[in-house]
Amino acid sequence: MENRFVFKGLSSFLETFHDDNSCRKFLEYLLWEGKPICPYCEHRKKIYAFKNLKTFKCSDCKRNFTVTVGTIFHSSNIPIKKWFIAMYLLSSHKTGISSYQIAKHLEIAQPNAWYMLHKIRKVMAGSDQFKDMLQGIIEADETYVGGKNKNRHWDKKFKYSQGRSIVDKTPVFGILQRGGKVIVWTLDSLNGSNMRRLIRLNVEQGSIICTDEYKAYKGLNKYFEHGIIDHSRGRHKEGIYHTNNIEGFWNFIKREIMGTYRKVNKDYLNRYAREAAYRYNTRKLSDKDRFIGLLKESLCVKITRKHI
Repeated sequence: MENRFVFKGLSSFLETFHDDNSCRKFLEYLLWEGKPICPYCEHRKKIYAFKNLKTFKCSDCKRNFTVTVGTIFHSSNIPIKKWFIAMYLLSSHKTGISSYQIAKHLEIAQPNAWYMLHKIRKVMAGSDQFKDMLQGIIEADETYVGGKNKNRHWDKKFKYSQGRSIVDKTPVFGILQRGGKVIVWTLDSLNGSNMRRLIRLNVEQGSIICTDEYKAYKGLNKYFEHGIIDHSRGRHKEGIYHTNNIEGFWNFIKREIMGTYRKVNKDYLNRYAREAAYRYNTRKLSDKDRFIGLLKESLCVKITRKHI
């Protein structure tokens, strides 16, 4: 069924999913392969379908259910078709899309669009894309998100915000497999032991780690081949050792925030960073495959407003 769909753009996407019924049928295929399964007791032998074509009843536990139970769409009053459009636009736009633009496209209130996008970002943040161990040549680096003090109005400037101060910025740490995936985290502080622990937990032994001269990376040579690039001396590459790829990824995140989202609450920054990382990790997929992959992961998690 998946192979019948070719999304060359938004127009063909809307032709495929033209109403809620077509969206539900596709969800039933992805979740049940066409044969309903009770989400409460996992009974599948005798499931009765209602005349409305969307509600089912389990003969075992006697409970009614729909395909949206236990998914990101659970108890949502927003039509599934609009959820599909939001997911497609967020996953296919290279630098994301704002809640104001989604609200305009879907003709819904902006707060509802904001909640929709954050539910989708929460799925992206917990994606299987971030669960694989990285290997080969790995680049590790850190950055700060929050704007520059010199660009602020005089009455909004922060004292003692120079260098690696976090009084006005949020540190973001990431590791990138050259030619592969990237994993990012927002941290309360750039603690060396915590950063080294994240590297050891997510990078296979025998890999090559490339970092700058920051002292937090000291000690990695006990577990990996560790190549250090001394940026303070104007050096950016020595043979295979460099951090150019992950530094380019930081520029991508910052352009996304400045160009699309304008301002991001630090409490949600990890989701925005993971959204950018999800898009980077699926860069070789078509818009169709990226959308279907995200949709499959959305069927495995129940997210309500209290989880946002």
